Amino acid sequence: MNRLVYLAIAVFLLYSPSAQVAQTRPVLRVTVEINSPSQGLVVLTPFDSADSFLETPFLILRKPVNMGAEVAFELNNLKSGTYAISAYYDRDNNNELNTNFFGIPKEQVGFSNNAKGSFGPPDFEDAAFDFSYSTAIQIELISL
Repeated sequence: MNRLVYLAIAVFLLYSPSAQVAQTRPVLRVTVEINSPSQGLVVLTPFDSADSFLETPFLILRKPVNMGAEVAFELNNLKSGTYAISAYYDRDNNNELNTNFFGIPKEQVGFSNNAKGSFGPPDFEDAAFDFSYSTAIQIELISL
């Protein structure tokens, strides 16, 4: 009978929620390539719907440019889903994308899938990608 009790305890501990290994969420690694960097920040903004695209990011990440042509970001707490990312090079550290009189960016910009729009930014669908497992993407910033 003691063997049966020990076996029952072992099975309980083995399958109890506290004994199970915590599931880790997948990681999205984003590398942003900059042309002729000098100073300033790269600003990365992910979006999770067409309705919020380029209007209301759910997160804003900023990283300094240290004379390198690439800046890397890691997003660790994303749920599986469809996302689009925009990025820009805030050369003058003013926390905004500088534009000219017509609204055309004066600073380098880029989007996931290296999507480009015609007569404006790309659509969400052009920049969108499915995220359900650890993924690495690259965004090349360009001057318009």
